[in-house]
Amino acid sequence: MYNSAYFEHAFLAQQMGIELVEGKDLFVKDDFVYMRTTRGPQRVDVIYRRIDDDFLDPLQFRADSMLGAPGLMLAARLGNVTIANAVGNGVADDKLLYTYVPDLIRYYLAEEPILKNVDTWRLEEPDALEEVLDRLDELGAGGEGEILAAP
Repeated sequence: MYNSAYFEHAFLAQQMGIELVEGKDLFVKDDFVYMRTTRGPQRVDVIYRRIDDDFLDPLQFRADSMLGAPGLMLAARLGNVTIANAVGNGVADDKLLYTYVPDLIRYYLAEEPILKNVDTWRLEEPDALEEVLDRLDELGAGGEGEILAAP
């Protein structure tokens, strides 16, 4: 609930009709993942992950993580739980990919995009980098390595 995207997480869970849980709500027993409920443990078959890889399982990644569930990665490797957005897919969540979406729509759908993208600059392009640096006071940060235009 302290995550800056909590509202988005709650909305997605409500729209998908699934439980919104934190790592402390999950536990692994006999290589299966369970959710703590008021009616007792309920087995979990699929997890739609919304935390960074490093914090997912303190037995496999950051030992100091209090966000994930110990043993989760072993349960996934054994096929006892599916992680819908698997570890390592962070590249698909990189805001720089937004810059390619209009071209992907044109290429694969042979049509113009209906909605305009949020302005996003490819900072490896010298002109884009210069523009962003000149307008830094107007722009909001979109994440590490990305800068997005504020509305």
